[in-house]
Amino acid sequence: LPDSNELFVGMLGAETPLHFDERENLFFQVRGTKEVVLYPFTDYPRLYPFPTTHPCDRQSMVGHPVEADLEAFPNFADAVGHHAELKAGDLLYIPYGWWHYLRNLEDMAMSISFWSTGSGNMWL
Repeated sequence: LPDSNELFVGMLGAETPLHFDERENLFFQVRGTKEVVLYPFTDYPRLYPFPTTHPCDRQSMVGHPVEADLEAFPNFADAVGHHAELKAGDLLYIPYGWWHYLRNLEDMAMSISFWSTGSGNMWL
């Protein structure tokens, strides 16, 4: 079962930078709509992570994945992004280590993450 959760409430355009979690995540969109872009863990070297000693060590230096500066981050062009729009009532499974970027498409969008440090088989 999930061992942690967090409620996210944000205004139109609020973003969560491209990053990965160190836990399994069931992401539930409660209210409003949200843009999401997911990248498999195998794209790690193409996503230009900050160094492991940096405070943002689980985040990408690329910034917004749709408007990435390919001159500064040329290998990002080979990353395989999966784009979707989450609506109220949608549930998204984000596996451990998968990179994701999120942006609110409406005011007062609300989401809840349910995290688990256990294996992905617990969700089946």
